[in-house]
Amino acid sequence: MLTEQRQHPRAPIHVEVQHGAVAEDVTEYILNLSRGGVFIETFSPGDPDTLLKLSFYLPDSGHTFEVSGRVAWSRMDSTAEGPPGMGIEFVDISDHDANMLEDFVNSVLTLD
Repeated sequence: MLTEQRQHPRAPIHVEVQHGAVAEDVTEYILNLSRGGVFIETFSPGDPDTLLKLSFYLPDSGHTFEVSGRVAWSRMDSTAEGPPGMGIEFVDISDHDANMLEDFVNSVLTLD
C-alpha cells in the first residue's frame, strides 16, 4: 500500500493543459490540482523525473498558468485508483501562481 505523500490539499477539476518537453506540446486534461502539482490524464505518461512545461487556464481566474514540473509518478492503465496518467510536481512556479492555485483549491473544497 502506498503512503500518501502530498503536502497540499487537491481539488477535482477538468481543464485542458498543454504540456511538453522542449519542442513538442500535447493537449490533455488535468483531473485534479493543488498548490504543489497536478494529475494529467494521459495514455502516454512521461517517465519519472521528466521535466515538462505546463500551460493551463482555470475557470474564472482570468489567468493562464505557465509552470514547470517533473513527472513524480505515472500509471499506464486504469485501475481502482484512477485513470491512466501522471502526477506532476511543480518545480518552478511563482508565489503569485501558487497562491492563486491554493485559493482556487480552497474555494472548490468549501463548495463540497
